[in-house]
Amino acid sequence: LTPEGFNLAEGRVQDGQRSYPLRPELVESTLYLSRATGDPHFFDVGRDMLHSLERTKVECGHASVADVETMAFKDQMDSYFLSETVKYLYLLFSPGHWALSGRYVFSTEGHPLRAFPFHGKGGAGKPSPPLSSPKTNPPKPDDAPRTAPRKEDADRMNAGAASRLSE
Repeated sequence: LTPEGFNLAEGRVQDGQRSYPLRPELVESTLYLSRATGDPHFFDVGRDMLHSLERTKVECGHASVADVETMAFKDQMDSYFLSETVKYLYLLFSPGHWALSGRYVFSTEGHPLRAFPFHGKGGAGKPSPPLSSPKTNPPKPDDAPRTAPRKEDADRMNAGAASRLSE
């Protein structure tokens, strides 16, 4: 598990920064690097992150780690663990997911928001074209901005998840 601070020059955990509070930033960066490069190495990185999170499992969820060297836990699981960390891991291993179609951006809290390009004065408002991906079946654009998936997108996503669970 990655501590809050690590001194690369000295090869040791920074004093006072031994904790791992289940933050999403490393997983999020791995997702973006995987998408940008197409390098399968990032799936291995994500798999390693997923396996390391197994060490934080407790009876009612996952616990923040007070000290990564002793693996002492804190009785705490911040909401961003489920809303961001786990979401980015799921998306890393779901390359055809609608949220990765190129029509959405993520807010700082990990919420998908419909992306609209800016074309100079008065040019905003047209949906962005999707990124090319043979596995992506993006939703059809419409002129209404959305901050949540349309019902048919959610139904398609849920059907896909159900079929993966039955495999």
